[in-house]
Amino acid sequence: MIQLRAAAPAGGLAVSALGVAITQLGVMEVPLGSNSGPMVDQYLASTGVPPGNFWCMAFVYWCFREAAAATGAANPFPKTAGCLDAWSRVRRSKPGKLISRAAALADPTLVRPGHVFILSHGGGLGHAGFVRQSFGGPFRTVEGNTNPTGSSNGLGVYELNRRKIADPSLKGFIDFN
Repeated sequence: MIQLRAAAPAGGLAVSALGVAITQLGVMEVPLGSNSGPMVDQYLASTGVPPGNFWCMAFVYWCFREAAAATGAANPFPKTAGCLDAWSRVRRSKPGKLISRAAALADPTLVRPGHVFILSHGGGLGHAGFVRQSFGGPFRTVEGNTNPTGSSNGLGVYELNRRKIADPSLKGFIDFN
């Protein structure tokens, strides 16, 4: 008898990591506003960061780690809880995996599900999440440490429709598809 192996999902590990992120929709901080809680603490611990810290990039890393473990693949994503640190590490080690904001503006079709967007808010502060769908400028996301109102104080994992390639705070996208 021939055994069939499950085919890798279209888009590879990044799309699998997005799939993991989608399973986390609705996870909330406990208590709200604490940057802590049962799952939030797991996201942070995956990068070696204690509870109470910002966790959007730790969430992204955790999703890649879980997807890699489920597929038996190596996790290519940098182990960090820092958004700008992740961007810098990929720029140094795998610059071909970056899509700059300028490149995405010139060709919005470059932005695909599973890409990780990186925002820079100045002063070393940033935000990150997954692209779920791209619409040629605007894109739908799955993000940790965010909220539906747009304030800087995140509360949980949400699917949002407010990001745009033209956002001046967008550094670009990390493409591990």
